[in-house]
Amino acid sequence: MARVQCNTCGGVYDEILPDGLRYFHACPPLSAVELEQAVNDGKVVLPAGETAEDAVMRRVYQRKSARDENVKPGHAGNGKAPIVSPGKGTTPAPPPAPADDPGPVIVDV
Repeated sequence: MARVQCNTCGGVYDEILPDGLRYFHACPPLSAVELEQAVNDGKVVLPAGETAEDAVMRRVYQRKSARDENVKPGHAGNGKAPIVSPGKGTTPAPPPAPADDPGPVIVDV
C-alpha cells in the first residue's frame, strides 16, 4: 500500500484502501483557516465585514492547481485511464506511526 501526500492541498492518503479498493483523491475546497491565510497573504479579498468562516459558508473557494485523480469522463477503458487533473503531483509519505492512527471515532448521534 503506497501512502502519498498531495503537493497541492497537503492531504495524506493511501492509494489502496484497507479493503483493497483504490482511492481516487480530489483536493477539497479551501477551509476557513486556509481562506483566512489567503486573505492575509493578499491573494483573496472578501466583501467588507465578511469573515473567512462566513465566506466558506456562502461560496466555494477552489484551489487553482487542485488534484483530481478521478478518471476523465468519456474514457473508453483501453489503456491507462487519464485523471481529471494532476495538480502539483504527489510525494511518497511514510506510513503512520501506531500512536498517530487511533482509528475511527464512533459517535452515538
